[in-house]
Amino acid sequence: MIKWFKAFVLGIIFWYILTVILGSIVGLLFKDLIFFKSNSNLMNFILFPVGILLGFKISKTSFFIFQKNNIPITKLQSELIINELKIVIENANQLDKKDRERVANNVMNQIAKYVSEIEGLTKPSKEVDEICKKQLREAMRKRQNAITELEYKNPDWIQASLIESFLQCNSGFLEKKNNKIMMDLISGFIRENTKIIPTKNLTHPSHSRK
Repeated sequence: MIKWFKAFVLGIIFWYILTVILGSIVGLLFKDLIFFKSNSNLMNFILFPVGILLGFKISKTSFFIFQKNNIPITKLQSELIINELKIVIENANQLDKKDRERVANNVMNQIAKYVSEIEGLTKPSKEVDEICKKQLREAMRKRQNAITELEYKNPDWIQASLIESFLQCNSGFLEKKNNKIMMDLISGFIRENTKIIPTKNLTHPSHSRK
């Protein structure tokens, strides 16, 4: 936990440094461009995950730790993941009806695809863990590529973030109670905005931490 926290703090420091560097460059070379003046929040929104990524990369610490020996991730990590999902759900519910339905249906279809990739495999197992890690990397990349000036209001980013949150649940490193909280949030949004009713938890019961 201490190592993870140090990596997170290091990421915040890198974020601050990056914002200073970008501000200096903009001030020297692009001070007359309206885009940079009116999109400072977008720049910070983009630089924050970059700074955090640098912090964890340089300290050689994994943000999402696939634990061994049934050791759950830290309380702080769980709270960060759940709080982020709550913010995403809140913004998803503020989309117009057409976008909400599109996002909900796409999330449901993508969930079904990812679940099918580990269907029938022994869980937990090294093979399933590797598949889940690959799925998470793909989902994280899609979410990062969906970042625009709309920030949390972007339907495509919300969709990618919800899928990533599901995969965090399905990867087996969350405690069951946190897994249930996140799955209830995701399935609740799908249930309210599609004709498809998620009637069961799509995560395998033996692939979640107790």
